[in-house]
Amino acid sequence: MSRLEYDSAVAELVLPDNVVATKPDANAKKWNRGAARSAADHVWWISDRNPHVIEKTKLVVRFDSPVAPGLVSLSDNDFLSEALTKRVYTIYGLEFGIRDEAMGCHTIAKHCDKLDWVFRWMWSESLNGLGAIRDTHFNSFTDRLADGVAALVPISDRMRQHIEDTTRSGESLLWLSGKGKDTKIDWPFLARELGVTMRSLDDPTFRLNLVDEIASTFSGERQDLAFAFAHTRTRKVPTSVSTYENWLGVWDDLHRMSERGLIPHDPLVFNPFAASTVKQAAAAMGRKRKPTPTLPPEFLLALMDRSVVWVFDYSAWIMKAIEATKAIDELPVKSRPKARSELAEKLNRDRPDGAPLVWPSWKGNIRYSAHFILSDLIQFLLLSCAILISSFGARRLNETLSIKKGCISEPRRGVFELSIYIEKTLQAVDSIPVPAMIAGVVDVLEELTKSSRTFTGNDWLFEVIRKDGLGDSYQRSSNLTKTFKRFTAHHGLAAPEGLDDWQLASHQLRRGFAICFYYGFELADLDSLSWFMRHFDPEMTRIYVKNILPGQIARLEREMSLKRSQMRASLTDEDRKWFNEQEKLLRDLRDRGQIWETERQGAIAYRLMSLFNVSDSAVGHGSVRLHQDLQELVARASARVRVGGRSNSPADFEGALVSEFMRFAAAHYLEPVPGGHSLCHFGPEDGDMNDAVCLQLRALFENTQFGTGMAAALEGPDFRFSGLHPCLGCRYCVKMQRNVLKSSQSIGDIATARAEAPTRALRESAQMILDDLITLTSAANDPERRSTNS
Repeated sequence: MSRLEYDSAVAELVLPDNVVATKPDANAKKWNRGAARSAADHVWWISDRNPHVIEKTKLVVRFDSPVAPGLVSLSDNDFLSEALTKRVYTIYGLEFGIRDEAMGCHTIAKHCDKLDWVFRWMWSESLNGLGAIRDTHFNSFTDRLADGVAALVPISDRMRQHIEDTTRSGESLLWLSGKGKDTKIDWPFLARELGVTMRSLDDPTFRLNLVDEIASTFSGERQDLAFAFAHTRTRKVPTSVSTYENWLGVWDDLHRMSERGLIPHDPLVFNPFAASTVKQAAAAMGRKRKPTPTLPPEFLLALMDRSVVWVFDYSAWIMKAIEATKAIDELPVKSRPKARSELAEKLNRDRPDGAPLVWPSWKGNIRYSAHFILSDLIQFLLLSCAILISSFGARRLNETLSIKKGCISEPRRGVFELSIYIEKTLQAVDSIPVPAMIAGVVDVLEELTKSSRTFTGNDWLFEVIRKDGLGDSYQRSSNLTKTFKRFTAHHGLAAPEGLDDWQLASHQLRRGFAICFYYGFELADLDSLSWFMRHFDPEMTRIYVKNILPGQIARLEREMSLKRSQMRASLTDEDRKWFNEQEKLLRDLRDRGQIWETERQGAIAYRLMSLFNVSDSAVGHGSVRLHQDLQELVARASARVRVGGRSNSPADFEGALVSEFMRFAAAHYLEPVPGGHSLCHFGPEDGDMNDAVCLQLRALFENTQFGTGMAAALEGPDFRFSGLHPCLGCRYCVKMQRNVLKSSQSIGDIATARAEAPTRALRESAQMILDDLITLTSAANDPERRSTNS
């Protein structure tokens, strides 16, 4: 492709809104925005579909990447065809999606990096364009990829040839500088010289080869230091199926684009997956990646509890420290040290219980190295806010970091909704119900970022401006992953079994709201969680997931089915677009429900296993049937193991038992009742459950008008009419040990209230309630009476 043909083709490209800004090259300081953006620029700043509703994360796609040795980049004349292909790939992927659905900016950025490696491999194989590739070449690519990304091109050979050519000509190696102990390697420059990425130079084989080559060329101290350079970093070869699937997906995208005529200048002329799917090919290349161990409920609860303390106990103190430090930064330079020391003394004297010592500066001080500086406090506070919002909003971290001022609304008294961008499925803003606690978290963020938002003119709540005595400096404080390990280490939270250290995984945090509901009350008596659980009201979330969410899904499915039957084969492009948007919404709604359902079933299996292991016990009128269910499940698991043959082990039986527990949990319930005093055990065989005490109480008030969304018939029990008294006498009531403890505490509180009642009438009334509760408790705990009532 000639330069003229290339320029003409690029001039016809239309940049989508996802391309926030462009600039000619990486060294240019100014970004071109709006109409000044140019498809011909070599650096594009991309964001998700609507950069006005999701944080403008600086994800950059470059079209001047190093692709060949000798400082040759993608923007050079030899790679114009590949540069055009990459531009079309980026635009079409962001706007429409290669696989019929728009791709997120994170996916595009990662795939573009892989596309660069395809181009590097092509050059090393002397393949002049995609059109020259055949299936034999593709097979060679996959074979090399199995040995790691660095194996796609002969990096070590290039390095040896470069050193040899340079030293023979009497020139200096520009990436090797300094003398003695100050000798340094300019890794970015060396990567460009070899036509690869700096990360690929982390390959341990390359590092050893580099040592050998430097050692044979130089002597003395440089040789010694070369060994230090060689072992500074290492990188493992990717071997998981999912990793290979991502790589092969880029080839599948190129094939699809070629078939659709999107890259007529250089199409791929064969189908890489004519004989197998991408998934099948990836499975043949690698092993299945071991999933990240699921964090146990107590770990997630402890993590959220620490976050609550930072947000609600420490935030006011932190913001006071920030403002006081800003005032010091305005003083004459000579006056600052004394003022800073005095402020440190005051802040540390007034700090909340458990808060770290602070040094009021944006920079550390050797004398106060054990103290937190302001940026440490802000990062911990931002992380805590992100953990709570991600957990109780069941959202991914990237989505959480994109919330804006005014994202909390209260459509009905006590009902809070969070307006947030749904990145992976819906790719639009939606409102989701959250506990009242999250409204408080957002209030803290709005206060923390007030001055930052005034300066920037935007409304992002995870963007903080910092200020120090040397002038203003601005930092986007959204990269919280590195802070996560420091946060857990600071609080002494040991990594769960199966993990070397804590990992900030969004899919784990999203379980938080379900974890709190199914395990929170039973762990609420732990001292470390008592404050946290007192401030968590799960009922609105439960109603949303159990009743409102299924209703939304059912209505959407009916609407789509009706529209399909009316339109039949006469679908227009606009109709197809509508169906595509509804499918995305439907996937997201189902995704929200699935998180809850997974934890619900896991909690039932956990409680059944604790009964089987006799690490817990159950009483209450519903416990008779629960024990009968357990006996049947144990018998089924035993039968499965016997059928399996003589080689079965205890582990085989345990696996069969867990399988039976999970199958049972899919169709039955053991729901925590608000207040933590009992569980409600019902299943499909119970029909409308009209004999449930809570439903009988609701029937007495069936003519009472409730708020919107609350009057609809509920599947199963209605916890709005539950409580210690009604549940104790109900045939569905089950009490595990912690529930019994909670009930005893409640009865004790009533006894205390009776003794302290100011009038005789109140004391008599309290005594009647107390006598009734004691009678009901005795009946629930008596095996014979439990059997009779069941």
